[in-house]
Amino acid sequence: MKILCESLQIKDDKIVRDAAAAWKKERSRAFIKGCLFALLSIAVLAVVYCSLQWFSTADENDLGALARQAAHYLDYDELSIEEVRQRGNYLSALCKAADGNWCMCVFERDSLFKGRWRANGGSKGIKDGKLTSWNYGSPQKEAVLIFCGGNIPDEVCWYKFQNNNITYICPVEHDKLLDIFIIPDGSHNINGYPIPLDCNQQEIK
Repeated sequence: MKILCESLQIKDDKIVRDAAAAWKKERSRAFIKGCLFALLSIAVLAVVYCSLQWFSTADENDLGALARQAAHYLDYDELSIEEVRQRGNYLSALCKAADGNWCMCVFERDSLFKGRWRANGGSKGIKDGKLTSWNYGSPQKEAVLIFCGGNIPDEVCWYKFQNNNITYICPVEHDKLLDIFIIPDGSHNINGYPIPLDCNQQEIK
């Protein structure tokens, strides 16, 4: 009877050990599966995020894509890009609409793809021959000033503007104007409207 009890005890111990080993093995498998699923989920989310960043931006050398971004942002059916300027993390495009009026779209550099840009501001309905400006205070506390215009009269050779009690005088070399100024530490004092000047740098009334 004692031998039988010992034999049953040995069998019970073996069953418990086998069950414990099987449970540990299954737990290890479940842990590995969970890690693989988590890694796969992260990879899928990364691909989705990168795709959204890619397809919501335009390459800096693709004028057609930039024009479509500008048209969508400024609510035009179609725009043609006449001039492009880039400075630092800002790019601007002077565009012409089908009605003959001009507009300007500002793009910010994408944080993930440095060669791609996203429309983030601008001016629309700029009349032929007029100079105008668009001012912006960036999160980096920079004053971003953009001056633009199309079909500018030949008599306009210069323009001036003031910002933070400083007068800037800049040339107008063609019949289209597009300039970007980035002024550090100027996000709390942004102003500047372009005043056209003749060849002697006198104001044109």
